[in-house]
Amino acid sequence: MNFYSLTLFPHPIPSPYSLINMKRTYIAFQIILVLMFCALGVQLYRMQIIEGPRYAEQAKGNRERIITQKASRGIIYDRNSVQLVFNNPSYSIAITPADFPDAGTSTGRKERDRIFAQLAQILGTHDVIALKPSDLPPDKVGEVANRLSVLLQVPADALGPAIKKIKADAPTSQSLFLARKDLTPQAADAVRTQLTNLPGLSVYNGLEFNYITRFERWLTPVTIMHGVDYTIMQRIDVERTSMAGVMVVPEPVRYYAQGSVFSHLLGYVGPIDPLEYQAAKNPTGPDAPPLYDLDDKVGKMGLEASLEGQLRGTKGAARVVVNSDEHIVTQLESTSPITGNNVTLTIDAGLQEAATQALADGINKAKVKAGVAVVMRVDNGQVLSLVSLPSYDNNLFSGGISQTDFDRLNTDPTLPMFNRATSGAYPPGSTFKMVTASAALQETIVKPDTLVSCPGYIQIPATWNDNLRNTFRDWKAGGHGIINIVQALTVSSDVFFYIMAGPHQQDDRGNWTRFYTPSGGKPIEFNGLGIQRLHN
Repeated sequence: MNFYSLTLFPHPIPSPYSLINMKRTYIAFQIILVLMFCALGVQLYRMQIIEGPRYAEQAKGNRERIITQKASRGIIYDRNSVQLVFNNPSYSIAITPADFPDAGTSTGRKERDRIFAQLAQILGTHDVIALKPSDLPPDKVGEVANRLSVLLQVPADALGPAIKKIKADAPTSQSLFLARKDLTPQAADAVRTQLTNLPGLSVYNGLEFNYITRFERWLTPVTIMHGVDYTIMQRIDVERTSMAGVMVVPEPVRYYAQGSVFSHLLGYVGPIDPLEYQAAKNPTGPDAPPLYDLDDKVGKMGLEASLEGQLRGTKGAARVVVNSDEHIVTQLESTSPITGNNVTLTIDAGLQEAATQALADGINKAKVKAGVAVVMRVDNGQVLSLVSLPSYDNNLFSGGISQTDFDRLNTDPTLPMFNRATSGAYPPGSTFKMVTASAALQETIVKPDTLVSCPGYIQIPATWNDNLRNTFRDWKAGGHGIINIVQALTVSSDVFFYIMAGPHQQDDRGNWTRFYTPSGGKPIEFNGLGIQRLHN
């Protein structure tokens, strides 16, 4: 018979202190939960109510895009409605970034390189040298320009000024600027091997450079080549099935009917550069079409530049919804582009041609290198003709000037691109005689019938030595004799207006201002206008 013993272990009874601790822990846990839910509620309120509109706008931006449409540029006419500038039919080659191979993958990068190479072969473009100013130390600018000139076998004067200007205009810019284009394959390879000694410089396929520097939005086509003719356009249109994202875009090209006759007056258009683009950012809001895209052309010189606001027109815009691949799902709304304003000048095209020919004949006859002719209406100041010679053909810039042509113009010692009529600093010459004549009559220095003796020259003595005299000659060696103010204007007498302008005043020694004539004898005191009355 087995006997088993049973041992009982009594359950411990919790003490009053442990019960209190458990209760406190439970209450603390409840408080923490309440605080967490309160914080969550506050955060939800902030996101939904306070910042809801901002998040809604961001979500809208994630699915909506603005696509711009270029506006045609305005036409320029002369005073008789003769058309001076035309928008000729032409084509551009563009790439839509959303449809272009992704550069983030090796396969996409190879495909992009293949497409750029194929396009370059068809379009006949070459590599370019780009400059990033932020990577070029200020003390290396001259050295880099000299090294590059040796590699390219071109004069340093053709490179140095351009590189220095880019660095001076945007010293810390991260943007790429075009330093030189149309490189031969040999020159491009030579530069690539020396890039470690050329800080800030890099070599790109010319079309790739245009794509990189003009890219702005995924859905906005980036123009990589302007001014493509019909034959080339057809070839690309046939082959673009093997070039994802490439498209042909009809785009007029500027044509200047009489080229060099009006080039200094009209100027030309060219690609907008990064600094111009930044300065023209549209202040009207994100939904408004921008003033410019990075692949636009703007007025660079002459009236094309000064009348840019009138000629450029207003871009159209389409607001579209896109999917995750940046492809258009639907169009929400659109506005059509508005053509730029047409401009009528006071210039007479026939007179401009005649003045150009007359000035060219005069330059050849005088055996000088340059000259200016300006014809104005005296009653209202309208400019009828404005000619500066030598000149240049502004049509070279319409489709993109070649590096060879640009170097030729830029290094020409006669400065054909310098507008001497508006930018040259010259003495006013005989044109100021009308001012002196009007002032002399107004101040009663002379009357219309007052006679004045006008010899071939007068001599004005120095204030400290009467025998030290400066001679001021008339254009006519023998002088014009005794004439009145009307006759003086007719024959453009220099001596007559010397006398009219000479002031009646005393110098520091108490001597009156005076002059001597060729006949000798005593000096004659000036009794003319003087600087102050001429100024008034």
